Amino acid sequence: MKRAFSLLQALMIAILLFGTATASAANEIYYDGEWHTYIGSFFNLKINNETVNCEVPPIVFNDYSVVPARDVFEKLGAEVLWNAENEKVTVNYGSTQIILYINNTTAYKNGAAEKMPIAPKIINAKTMIPVRYVSESLGFGVDFDSVTDTILITTNGGAVKPPVTNSYTSTLQSYSCSSGDSGFTAVLNFSEENVKYSSFTLTEPDRVAVDIAGAKMASSIQDSTLDSAIVSKVRFGQHKDALRVVFDLKSAQKYNVSLAGKKLTVTIGNGSGTTEPDPPPVVTPDPPVEPDIVIEPSRSITIDPGHGGSDPGACFTDEDGTVWKETDINLAVSLKVRDILEANGVRVVMTRTTEKDVVRKSRPELANSEKTALFLSIHTNSVDGNEAANGIETWGKLETSKPLAGVTDKSFAQNVQNAVIQKTGARDRGTKNSVELTVLKYSAMPSILIEVGFITNTNERGNLFSDAYRSKLAQGIAEGVLKTFTDMGV
Repeated sequence: MKRAFSLLQALMIAILLFGTATASAANEIYYDGEWHTYIGSFFNLKINNETVNCEVPPIVFNDYSVVPARDVFEKLGAEVLWNAENEKVTVNYGSTQIILYINNTTAYKNGAAEKMPIAPKIINAKTMIPVRYVSESLGFGVDFDSVTDTILITTNGGAVKPPVTNSYTSTLQSYSCSSGDSGFTAVLNFSEENVKYSSFTLTEPDRVAVDIAGAKMASSIQDSTLDSAIVSKVRFGQHKDALRVVFDLKSAQKYNVSLAGKKLTVTIGNGSGTTEPDPPPVVTPDPPVEPDIVIEPSRSITIDPGHGGSDPGACFTDEDGTVWKETDINLAVSLKVRDILEANGVRVVMTRTTEKDVVRKSRPELANSEKTALFLSIHTNSVDGNEAANGIETWGKLETSKPLAGVTDKSFAQNVQNAVIQKTGARDRGTKNSVELTVLKYSAMPSILIEVGFITNTNERGNLFSDAYRSKLAQGIAEGVLKTFTDMGV
């Protein structure tokens, strides 16, 4: 999705966020129309053993390394093209072409669809793409040096890390855990002093992860399920040149990591002396574009089934090889909502009624030209590598939309969210604010975008492809829309 950044924002990011490339600390990064806390390392990058400085450095996003597309792959001799209207990235190298879309895990290599482990994102106004998938697709070699936090890329496709005579410099010999009024504490005992470590948090489910470079674990080290009010389990993962320790949390917690000699101490929860970040800098995002169109209250709505045609949206491939597509859900639910509303005397305009391509900005433009009183976009959520994520959420310009007969994005979103949760019994992920989503930014009337569930969650995927459950979703959405018309007095 397109992200508009002001010069002030760019300067603030450059000064406050990326002063130290490998610092493991809390910072604010901007994507999906909001600031998000990032706790983890910013990586270095070398191409053919030469250091490359990126305006936005490589980071870990949902467990995968992402890099700025143009900064990295143009230095590798590739052509990188950006289509803002369709949010499409094209990387051409020799006889190979890779096409990627923002927030879509499906890539096209020489026209053939392939599944990526993570979708590209626009982060701090830079298009960030999965470095390993794209590099290996183009025939480049990729490796990671955990000692120096450096991504290594070579153009010969071979090994890129210098040979190491002894990969491991320290061994985790034992560990202990305790819980009390002061929180949860884990002490990791290593064979050598001053191990190099980094830490970060993960969500859905909530976790704290600690990576110890150049470390391995003794054969006696085992995962532990705990009787703790804060941590449910401690897990260990051995990587080629690093040891990862993961603390599964029962709820999000503050934490701190400290090192004294051979002991690495992780404290989580109350009184932990946490790594709570400083408040983010006050940066005012660019205001939404308010079309110069007069909208009158009426029982009319534009319904937008997200994606369509050559853009399937989020996809999930099961063990049988079946590909489940977001666009199928969006269209089926939208048509059901249309039928219910039309039966209640509502004029409904559809951005599409079949599987066809629709330019994103044309969706709100259609609503504006039809001068409908409301705009509703229906989508399906996804999270790569995390089947636990579930629930329904509704987006709108919650803080900035202009009222129409007393109705705002905020009240419209809440009406629909409440009704859908009541009908389906799904997890309530609440209403969320964005001024940058294209379909909301360019609409002249109260507008919302609802994510009706997660295609990556096994239970919700089954529901979302059930006609009975789709009917529940449609009934809830329609009831929220009808309540909004009542609030509008029409």
